[in-house]
Amino acid sequence: MFCSLKEIFENESSADPVPTMFGMGEPNPPEYSRYFIGESYVNMMVAPNKHSNCLAANVTFEPGCQNNWHTHPTGQLLFVTNGRSWYQEWSQLARERHPGDFVNIPPNAKHWHGASKGSWFAHLATEADAQHMEDANPSDYIAKPVDLGLSVKWASFNIGASRPEE
Repeated sequence: MFCSLKEIFENESSADPVPTMFGMGEPNPPEYSRYFIGESYVNMMVAPNKHSNCLAANVTFEPGCQNNWHTHPTGQLLFVTNGRSWYQEWSQLARERHPGDFVNIPPNAKHWHGASKGSWFAHLATEADAQHMEDANPSDYIAKPVDLGLSVKWASFNIGASRPEE
């Protein structure tokens, strides 16, 4: 008997972990989890070594989890593989991201990314280095709907309220 995808997933909760093509991995170790608000998991696929400081990792975020503001001196590539997420560069609009989207983050661009409130989120990240900074506390930001005719749905301003309503 064959089932439609609707039949398979109609009883699934959007707050359940989603299977990721690269594996959810283990909870982020304390030296990295301190840069996240909420629980995150990492499957290190390519670790830096004596020949290269490059890495490739699948990072999975629980619903509502986000990382703090940070930069990468050599830039970063994010490939969204599962879930609904947000990405924001300093002084830019927050952008919603979905599976199949990728973000090419320029060197030293201050940014954060994380899962929407109702969805797990996973991305494949490639980078050479990271410079972690202050918390990206959701209560530090206010979001207002904007209609730019693009996929961007929220504008964020650093004046102290809450993360975009989802």
